[in-house]
Amino acid sequence: MDLMRAPVHLETIPGATHLFEEPGTLGQVAALAREWFSRYLTPEGAAEGVQEAPL
Repeated sequence: MDLMRAPVHLETIPGATHLFEEPGTLGQVAALAREWFSRYLTPEGAAEGVQEAPL
């Protein structure tokens, strides 16, 4: 997380194990990932809080 150049947030999915085999858990992970990618890796969202990492 320290190396990310965009804002990060650790989210837990209640009842999920590391493989997300429980019903609905993988869908929740996918929705959270989609939201993050849309916010920080699209031209509209990229301007929102992304900071350049020092070289």
